[in-house]
Amino acid sequence: MIFPKSYVPAVLLIFVLATASAQRSIPELEAIERLLQTPKPSSFGQYGFDTPAPHPFLLSPSDFYHLNNLSVQRQNQQIMDEVDAYIARSMAQKARAQSLIDEAVREMNEHEIQYTLSGRMAPGRALFYTSLRQLEEMLQGRQPLSLKKAVFLSEFAYDPTLSWPDFQ
Repeated sequence: MIFPKSYVPAVLLIFVLATASAQRSIPELEAIERLLQTPKPSSFGQYGFDTPAPHPFLLSPSDFYHLNNLSVQRQNQQIMDEVDAYIARSMAQKARAQSLIDEAVREMNEHEIQYTLSGRMAPGRALFYTSLRQLEEMLQGRQPLSLKKAVFLSEFAYDPTLSWPDFQ
C-alpha cells in the first residue's frame, strides 16, 4: 500500500506513539505530548502607569508624551514670538512710510507755486492766456473737469483755426 506524502508525518507519529506505549517509555511520551498540546497564549507582564521604571534613566511612555508635549509647546511659543516680532516690524515700517508721506504732503502744501508769466499782454499770446484761464477754472472747480476740453484748449492755443464743435 502506497500513502500520499501528506500522510507520512501522521503515520510516523502514530508509529512512534504505538511503539512508545508498547515499551512504556514515559519520558518520550511526555515529550511527544508536550509537542502535541494546543498552544496557549503567552502571558506578558503588566505594563502601564503603575509599573515602576526598572532603571532611573528609563522613561515611561507617559514621560515621553509629556516631554514631547512640552517640546511642541515650546516650538509653538517660538513661532508665535516670531510672528509677533514680524507684525511689530511691519507696523513700524508702515508707520515710518506713513510719516514720510505725511511730511511730503506737508512740504507740498507749504509751497504754492504762483505762475506769473511776464509779457502777459504781448501780441500773439492772448490765446495761450485764454486757454490757461479756462484750465485754471477747471482745476479750481468753477468748470467741470474734462480731459477732452483740456486737450482742445492746449491745441487751440497753438492753432486758433480749430473749433470746439468740430473737435468733439
